[in-house]
Amino acid sequence: MIAQDVEPILPSLVKDCYAVPVFDSAGIEIEPELEYKSLNYNAFIPILIQGIKEQQDSIDALKEIISSYESRFQQIETMLAACCESGAKNAEVDVESDITISLDPSVNDEQTKLYQNIPNPFREKTTFNYKIGKTGFVELEITDEFGRMVTTLVETNQETGNYSVNWDTNDLAPGIYFYTLKVDGMVWVKKAIKIK
Repeated sequence: MIAQDVEPILPSLVKDCYAVPVFDSAGIEIEPELEYKSLNYNAFIPILIQGIKEQQDSIDALKEIISSYESRFQQIETMLAACCESGAKNAEVDVESDITISLDPSVNDEQTKLYQNIPNPFREKTTFNYKIGKTGFVELEITDEFGRMVTTLVETNQETGNYSVNWDTNDLAPGIYFYTLKVDGMVWVKKAIKIK
């Protein structure tokens, strides 16, 4: 490490040093006085240890996120398997983060839609819009990136039509959230991102 690069960030670890001039036997200066900066390398040890701890915390957090995604994928696979076992012919998965699963072949899933929240990403408030193609019991749930339930915004019977729901998130931390629309055995999932 170069002391001049470290000094603006950690000035307490850098000190000024001086080398006395060197003279020959006749008293002639052969090396002038030298001023230089020195680093206290021992003081870096606790800083490096703390950095490793923070890096490990980040790794652990990423492992939790991966684990939550694996859990969600497993749930989707289970739902798809159940759908196939029941003989339903209209199950579909849209790889663009939209998941539609139906156990009722009579439901026209093309008429029911869950749209991307607006705005996304968002800071405090966002709006969810969706269309109900067939009257039924409707749920609109929010979960965090680890699959934990955050809130249920809608839980009621709704007629065919377009709906809009506002979500105020002042009390929630920034992060990735998933909103799920459930309509009589059909499920749609999309991702919402809250930023600082």
